[in-house]
Amino acid sequence: MNKNKNQKQKEKIKAIEKYWVSHALAPSAIFNKMEYLGNVSSKRNVYYCYILGNHYLRFTELKEITRLNIYLKNEIEKIYKYITSDVNSRIFSAGELTEAIRESDISTARINMMQEDDTIFEDDERDPVYFYLLDCCYILTAMQKLKLLRDGRKVLFEKMKNAIPIIQDEELYTSLQYRGEINPTTTLFENEKMFFTFRLKNFRGSMYPYIKEEIEYLSDSLDFYHGSNRINIEQLMDRIDFSQRFHKIYSLIEYRNIRNDRPDRQYFLNRIKSGLEIISCLHGTVRVVKEGRQRVFIKT
Repeated sequence: MNKNKNQKQKEKIKAIEKYWVSHALAPSAIFNKMEYLGNVSSKRNVYYCYILGNHYLRFTELKEITRLNIYLKNEIEKIYKYITSDVNSRIFSAGELTEAIRESDISTARINMMQEDDTIFEDDERDPVYFYLLDCCYILTAMQKLKLLRDGRKVLFEKMKNAIPIIQDEELYTSLQYRGEINPTTTLFENEKMFFTFRLKNFRGSMYPYIKEEIEYLSDSLDFYHGSNRINIEQLMDRIDFSQRFHKIYSLIEYRNIRNDRPDRQYFLNRIKSGLEIISCLHGTVRVVKEGRQRVFIKT
């Protein structure tokens, strides 16, 4: 049974990968071309929604990691048509919409791929179709096709007959400027205050922020190394002044004793490695070499 389930999961991933290849966006062409639609405040997050050609993009708010989901224009149009013509209630939840969609003949390629798996989910928050439709509703809300309502801890959506102008918070993602490729899977962007590493695959993306002073401090810390010397990451970590609180993780260091707490230390070591990759992309003063699965950093 598990073997069959794993095989189905692999087939589903391959199908989504193939579908993404035919609709993929180039990371370098996203931020300077997308158009801001608006933001939606849910029970846990603020979601920022954009349109770019035949794609809709939904970003989470800026945190230690920002998540991006991408939807095709025809997917959103089909979901909205179903909501307006087949959802009888004026107010509905994403869970109710998911249940109705599963029993309908509506067809989007990704819903079909997700529903090929016969898994029965104990709750909505483990169901990929639920998350897909919830995002569609967030985008339709930003487009003022739906209105988000709160009923205690529940999030509901109401059909809108007429768009009501709303005051939108400022957004920062359209200000990002392309700086280059860190490696074949990671792209570097910046705005006035930060650098961002960005990865995109299969309609999903992730973005990590680095305050510019943090990268400058890390770059200055490399003066200890001479040309063509391999950088010892553990040694570099021990030389860093943790009182320089460039990132939220810095403010936790004194309380968690990060020098000895292995899980926290590993997180920070990985952040330093990513910082060195940014320096390599920006200035070329660090060379990144792959040794098996490991990255080796050499001062140039």
